[in-house]
Amino acid sequence: MSASKKLKLEEDKTTVSGFVQNVSPIRTSRTNSRYFNAVVQTKRNEFNRIACFDVSKHSVLTDASRAQTPLKLSDVQLVPSRIDSSKSEVLLNYKTKIEVCRTLDFNYKKSPDDDDKTGEKVKTLAEVQATPEHNKVAVEVRVLSVSQQTVQVVRESPIKRQEITVADSTAAMKLTIWEDLVSKLEVDKSYKILHLSTRLFQNAKSITSTKQTTISQIPDIINCAPAIDSDVITKEGKITQAGLTLSYLCDNCKSKVDFSNQKFVRCQSCKLKMTKESLHRSISGTLCFSSGYEKYKLTIFSSVLLTLATTNNLDSDDSEVLEEYLLSNSFKISFSQDNKTVLDIKLFVPNT
Repeated sequence: MSASKKLKLEEDKTTVSGFVQNVSPIRTSRTNSRYFNAVVQTKRNEFNRIACFDVSKHSVLTDASRAQTPLKLSDVQLVPSRIDSSKSEVLLNYKTKIEVCRTLDFNYKKSPDDDDKTGEKVKTLAEVQATPEHNKVAVEVRVLSVSQQTVQVVRESPIKRQEITVADSTAAMKLTIWEDLVSKLEVDKSYKILHLSTRLFQNAKSITSTKQTTISQIPDIINCAPAIDSDVITKEGKITQAGLTLSYLCDNCKSKVDFSNQKFVRCQSCKLKMTKESLHRSISGTLCFSSGYEKYKLTIFSSVLLTLATTNNLDSDDSEVLEEYLLSNSFKISFSQDNKTVLDIKLFVPNT
């Protein structure tokens, strides 16, 4: 780093005092960096988002938030917010100092974001699409289409899953519902759904149910946005080549862990030691799929493969067994037209 750039960074450092609220869980970014978010009240009616890249500060800020203790945050940076460019975001790192602030000229006030975080404040689907992933939302929508329920293996347990297309006057979106909520939504009926969570996969925003999700029917919503154009292709055929890789992931930070025959292993990312049994298994790979004269190179991920293994009583820990099973049978495969990711795979028996 040049001396001038380093000096500029030092000049940008400032001090912020106020009440920290809404501390999020620790998350892992796409670049494998660990961080968490929060909100800080800096004036009577002013709130700023926090992004902290030193996870050792998580417990301190969480305790201060619960106790409503005012804090002085030194050596932080103020940058334009990625969510609302008219506001500033406070960046914390390992150099940031945290102290109790003895004097403030305003009292604690609950952040207006609290209503959003409970998942009870109704948003339009256009607003939901602008909401970052892993945020709680509530919506009032009309059901445009309902898929057949499927079974997906999550953390080695089979659970029911259903894909729904919903819409309001502003947009249409995909909604995934799980377990007891499956088959609760009917086409052309309208519902108020609380405690949903936003997701982002392959640059497409969607919403999914949580354990707290509740559904209630409401009067029909009219003038809905058109349904989403389907980008899913379903074909029947044979897999001509398959390459699968079994990995073990840290249950804390989801980083890959080198597997060994020892009783305990240590994650090199978060430095935590754990038993082998606590590791999360992940299997993924590439399939060359032939349907008539058409050939596709597809990517298949762990959730789809584990569902296939569980449904057909296969050993999901043995990639060789899974590869040979895939190469020995015919399948009906649904996959994304854009990124060629397998969404569903089932045995297919051709007509003889």
